[in-house]
Amino acid sequence: MSTFSDRWSTLWQQARALWKAAKSSDSFVPTRHSFPFNHVDGGATGVPFEPGKHYFQVRVNRLFLAKSRKWLDTFDPLVYTVTEVQYDGKPVEVPFVIGPSLVQKKMKEVESPHGVVLTNTRVAGLYPFRGGKVVFTVILCEVRRDNYPTKILNLTESAAQCQQRSS
Repeated sequence: MSTFSDRWSTLWQQARALWKAAKSSDSFVPTRHSFPFNHVDGGATGVPFEPGKHYFQVRVNRLFLAKSRKWLDTFDPLVYTVTEVQYDGKPVEVPFVIGPSLVQKKMKEVESPHGVVLTNTRVAGLYPFRGGKVVFTVILCEVRRDNYPTKILNLTESAAQCQQRSS
């Protein structure tokens, strides 16, 4: 029969193992991907872009998280894009961020709702094609929105402060 001390020791060892596993993870290897012509609007025609004659824009079709909650944290999607183009004979980088702050900006003073699906968001363009390569970099992220234990702790602290003021 195990004692309370034995059970506590076992529980503590398991918690330490979980904590140690949560502190580190394997590295993620970035990938490169070329878009097939049938995934590019107008690309199916096979007509090459001509400098000074064609324009282009880049849109993110749909952005959401498959799982927006992990344990006691909630997350929102975030995409960082950089479009590299030739302009006035020089390479130019155009960064753009799609995430909760973009939604917040569009909704003015209302807090952006959790779990929003952003669709058809323009991240570059409409730009004239000036020749050279067009390089498009996409970094997909998740940003923590809420942490429930922190909310509970804040609520407890405010309740304690109210109790102190009334005493």
